[in-house]
Amino acid sequence: MQLRIYMVSIFILASVLGYGQKFEVPDSLKSFTYLELERRFFDTETNREVSKQYANGYLQKSKKEDDSLNIAKGFYFKAIISEENKALSLTDSILKYSENLIHHEFPAQGYIEKGMQFFYLSRYDEALQNYIKAQEIALDRNNKFQLFKIKHCIGLLKNSTKNRQEALEIFKQNIDSFDFDLDRIEHKRQYVRSLFALANSYNVNKNIDSAEIINTRGIKQSLKLKSKFMYPAFLISYGATMNLKGQDDKALDSLLKGSRLLQNRKSSIASIYLMISKIHGKRKDYPMYTKYLKKVDSLFETHNPQGMRQASAAYDALIKYYRKNKDLSNQLIYMNKLIAIDSIINRKSKNVANNIIKNYDAKVLISEKEKIIKSLEKENTKISYQNIIVTIFLGLSLLGTGYYYHRQRLYKKRFLKLLEGKANNNQKKDDSNYSPPGSSSINKETLDKLLDKLQQFEEKQGYLQQGLNTKDLAKSFGSNSSYLSKVVNTFKEKSFTQYINDLRIDFVVDKLLEDTRFRKYTVKAIAQEIGFNNAEAFAKAFYKKPGFILRILLRS
Repeated sequence: MQLRIYMVSIFILASVLGYGQKFEVPDSLKSFTYLELERRFFDTETNREVSKQYANGYLQKSKKEDDSLNIAKGFYFKAIISEENKALSLTDSILKYSENLIHHEFPAQGYIEKGMQFFYLSRYDEALQNYIKAQEIALDRNNKFQLFKIKHCIGLLKNSTKNRQEALEIFKQNIDSFDFDLDRIEHKRQYVRSLFALANSYNVNKNIDSAEIINTRGIKQSLKLKSKFMYPAFLISYGATMNLKGQDDKALDSLLKGSRLLQNRKSSIASIYLMISKIHGKRKDYPMYTKYLKKVDSLFETHNPQGMRQASAAYDALIKYYRKNKDLSNQLIYMNKLIAIDSIINRKSKNVANNIIKNYDAKVLISEKEKIIKSLEKENTKISYQNIIVTIFLGLSLLGTGYYYHRQRLYKKRFLKLLEGKANNNQKKDDSNYSPPGSSSINKETLDKLLDKLQQFEEKQGYLQQGLNTKDLAKSFGSNSSYLSKVVNTFKEKSFTQYINDLRIDFVVDKLLEDTRFRKYTVKAIAQEIGFNNAEAFAKAFYKKPGFILRILLRS
């Protein structure tokens, strides 16, 4: 667990690290061109004080010349070397000066950078929103390199939301398809970042041999850059690989070397401490083991979202250690800390994973579909191929139509039978959620659509959302509350409220049986996690399920 959290978190390190080197700063920057200032900025990037002077020189020059594009670029350079919250405000300045530009790189670059800063702050939904905006602009302006960068960022998001195999495929595709000009500094930088992402993803998925190959390649490539800005990251990733191979001495050597080259980035340092603690734990050096775990705790700040995942892993390890040693006092301390942040992490991961599928993956598919359509249009002279395609589509359409109407007949028969049975039994229904049965009140298409929507709603665990009601849910289904209530009453054989509550209770029972950590949550925390407004409503619904009592929630 600690190793996986470490390796996921270390992705962030690739974009925020820096280490000290000695560079001479020129007395005057006034005579420098924009290109010279940019090159010197990137060459000295790992020395923040020096690179800051070049960024300020670039910005000062562009403001003096009232050049909106270069003003935006100046703010972009400053954002790269600033701490996350400061960088986030600088991205607003990038967009302020570039929003109305018709340019190949801006304002899309501003949205990418803003998304990255949200990502570093663990604000994943906001990161995704900015990547989507950047993608729309990059597609419109056919900027293939920016689309490549956005895909890389989506890979980082997928990795942070436990879609690690999908992330690995993205990073592999990016390296295999990289065909940009490596004489350009930004392309070189991205290539090294992509190598690092692939190496680290191999670590996460425990493809050790591949990880070692890519790490070695990445170290060589990073040393070719004058700034060597990715060298510490590859040292640390190589240390992770050595740890997976069981070569602990090499692992500790690389991790300690890499950590000494880093600037004070708390989440990055915490990730390294987790790894070091794991090695000491394996060696049964428990004083050093707990020392490094507590160092992770000391770096975590409750008001700062950075380091949440590292802290969670550290707390989990400390709880197990103190439980084994029957130290109840310390065990309780770290249990309370773990409970406080785990629900936040789980909620963020679930929300952003759903949004990636909905907002990014879907748009990529649409874009690919449009490319296919354009390709087919260009080949409109090839009549024979078109005829084959049309025939296939017609055949599939006929099969689909036949299956659709067959399913409609089955649904209608079942629907009418259930309505008739309920009328004969004179069962009492909730007046607010029930409409009188009638075969003509819901047409076949609407019924079929509602049943499909309900199935998707259950599969995606939409019932965990707070404040659900028939009106809003029906609206999201493209229907109305009367039809939705009738289908729920008939096919689920219960009121809408009972239907939602039963789904939630079934979910929590499974969670309690599978997840020992979840059992340590308070009743109130569990109630909020699964969509209830308060603990009382949850307890009332829970008691209605036969065979369970509320005390199960409090057992360790």
